[in-house]
Amino acid sequence: MFNRLLFLLLIVFWSKSLISQEYNKSIYPHQPSVLDEPVEFSGESGSQKNTNDIDEIRIGFFFPSKPENTFNSTINNAADLAIEEINKKGGYHDLPYRLVKRWSNDPWGAGSKEMIKLVYEDSVWAVIGSINGEATHIAEQIATKAWLPLISPISADPTLNYIRIPWIFRLPPDYQVQAKIILNKAIEEKSLNKIGLISSISHDGRIFSEEIQDVFDKQNQSLAFHFQVSMQQPDLTDILQRALTFNPDGMILFLSAVELEDFISTLQKIDCHIPVFVPWIPGFLVDSLAQSKYTNFHFLQPFSSVNNPGWDSFQQRYQSRFQTKPSVASGLIYDAIYLLKHAIDKAGLNRPAIRNAITQIDYHSAVSSQISWDNAGGNMVKPVFLK
Repeated sequence: MFNRLLFLLLIVFWSKSLISQEYNKSIYPHQPSVLDEPVEFSGESGSQKNTNDIDEIRIGFFFPSKPENTFNSTINNAADLAIEEINKKGGYHDLPYRLVKRWSNDPWGAGSKEMIKLVYEDSVWAVIGSINGEATHIAEQIATKAWLPLISPISADPTLNYIRIPWIFRLPPDYQVQAKIILNKAIEEKSLNKIGLISSISHDGRIFSEEIQDVFDKQNQSLAFHFQVSMQQPDLTDILQRALTFNPDGMILFLSAVELEDFISTLQKIDCHIPVFVPWIPGFLVDSLAQSKYTNFHFLQPFSSVNNPGWDSFQQRYQSRFQTKPSVASGLIYDAIYLLKHAIDKAGLNRPAIRNAITQIDYHSAVSSQISWDNAGGNMVKPVFLK
């Protein structure tokens, strides 16, 4: 008898709970979450640095500084151009800005040491970097311990903002956003059913692959195949031929800039014309796409450069200074430096105050059209397809 009574009470309680949940959903369709609130820094505010005690404003630049390729050159050129312009207008209270450039191709070894030098030897007020998700994670770890603002103008790695560290700000749309837009383009707009994925085994390649798989799962879709490319695999012909045995309607690629150019060249050689979808690959220059003449190539870039006065003005000044075209990534580098300049103007020479000022800035005249933060420090810019 007691067990039966207990069972009935449990049924009543469970039913009330369900009714309450449905009632709450109807009134409050979104349950409050810690993610609803902007991430904040609650540590000590520190003190202002007196401008009489220093002779320059140092900004860390954690990128390759040697012009090993066109892409590296455009990144450094854009940073130098921004600093030159700011200093011509008086810098900060007549103190000049200076970029302190440090880098190593071994991010987890010598790279971390270079980042530590930026923070503790060079005494920079903030750091701009880096070239990919792996290197930016190194910078993030050190910046977090040092209470130093870090602006990531290139990496689209969403895991940079997953744990809501208050010191990092990401400018390009992350891979999660890009994956959703690629899926929408491939399946909803073009009605493609069999889509495969070919990705590199790099850190960013793995993260992007996970995001693509996740958006496919949420749409009850399956990838026709997923092949991974190692850096020791210079010839992509074999992987392409294996992919084509699945008779795909389209392919999604996440490869390095060099691998991507080789892959497109291989597609042309075998006279293959299936649709190819590619997220933003920072080192892949648009001119390479034009030269390839592959007409079924759909490439995302982090912001629209069409009917964009900020981009047009930047492109003119860049070409006048360097006699060559800027990359889309160089526009984000330029934005990052000006964003930091505006924050320092507002906050003064105090790292926590600079961090707080960055969160309060809605930058409407940016080269990338607009900078506006979500609750975790990610820019809410929408990527666009070139084709």
